[in-house]
Amino acid sequence: VVSSLHFGSKVSYTCMDGFLLKGTSTIICQADGTWSSPLPECIPVECPQPEEIQNGIVDVQGLTYLSTALYSCKPGFELMGNTTILCGEDGRWLGGEPSCKPIECSKPRDIKNGRYSYVDLHYRQTITYSCDRGFRLEGQRVLTCLETREWNTRAPSCRAINCDAPQPIENGFVEGADYSYGAMVIYSCIPGFQLSGLAMQ
Repeated sequence: VVSSLHFGSKVSYTCMDGFLLKGTSTIICQADGTWSSPLPECIPVECPQPEEIQNGIVDVQGLTYLSTALYSCKPGFELMGNTTILCGEDGRWLGGEPSCKPIECSKPRDIKNGRYSYVDLHYRQTITYSCDRGFRLEGQRVLTCLETREWNTRAPSCRAINCDAPQPIENGFVEGADYSYGAMVIYSCIPGFQLSGLAMQ
């Protein structure tokens, strides 16, 4: 603001938003008719290059005042924090630095007469199902965690193992109606015939 231009007069300079003053903000008119200091200048504010984030990508739109930088995460990760930061008038980024957290699927479903094992539940990790003895797995044994936080297929089930009914034998008969895993049937011959082979299976 200029009040007068006589000896001893002072002139103060300020910069518009987004510019920094370089030099002396106030100059004085001296007895020899010159100013006490060189004229200052306003230079554009510039923010430093934004920090890279682990498992993420930063797209810098510019480094001057009001420029933005856009953050995103690599596949399998989700952004925690602001997606956009803004270069402020003081040369600092506004909005805070975000982070990328691994996508995690929900805990797998328990299955009756079976179990599962896994290392972790993050994207692309797998769980493996198995059945107790005497049961057969029906469905997918290995499930994979997808980017959508869901498993690629539904959990399998365990069905009891049952043998087919035993074949009848000529001049003999079979005892036993339980054909489940571990059960036994007994072969016998009618009077006058002798069994050849195992009587119990």
